[in-house]
Amino acid sequence: MKTLLQKIQTELRSGVTAVRDRDVVLIPHPEILPESIRFPAIGIKDGKIKRTDLLGGCVEKNMPITVFPFVRMLKDEEPIIALLTIADAITTALADNLLDAYVREVSVGDEDQIWPVKFMSGYVITKPMFFEYVKED
Repeated sequence: MKTLLQKIQTELRSGVTAVRDRDVVLIPHPEILPESIRFPAIGIKDGKIKRTDLLGGCVEKNMPITVFPFVRMLKDEEPIIALLTIADAITTALADNLLDAYVREVSVGDEDQIWPVKFMSGYVITKPMFFEYVKED
């Protein structure tokens, strides 16, 4: 999982130009962000790994990942449009991307609705995006 998260982080840093490289971070929970983060930002969260034994001693791992684009909430609709633009760039960067053949398969899952997250003295909005990676070891 460590290598997968790092490869996704690298792809998003190069593929989503609206977000500074240092603001594409690995997160333990969508409501726990580094204090030093600036917005817009992207959080990458691991999921529960499912292992399946295959013939020949191989193990297939299904590794779900959730990507959270974050934008600071303002009083108009501009942050919503910015969030949706970043979400599109995330999908473009990760869909059909086997991460230099690290994984055998990637599927783009559903996107959740936009929701607010309390951050320090204000709110940011996010839109959880789900991806599943399949790897054989």
